[in-house]
Amino acid sequence: MADLAAFAENIWIVDGPNVRDMGVTFTTRMAVVKLSDGSLWVNSPINRTD
Repeated sequence: MADLAAFAENIWIVDGPNVRDMGVTFTTRMAVVKLSDGSLWVNSPINRTD
């Protein structure tokens, strides 16, 4: 898995593994957004690695 990559101010993305469903392969990507109150919103989380 790749490291967090800056996409825009307070927005990072990480490319996840490819997944296969019904014979079709899809890419996955997680987005992490730092909100104005300092909390994080995570969209489409992927497994973490050490």
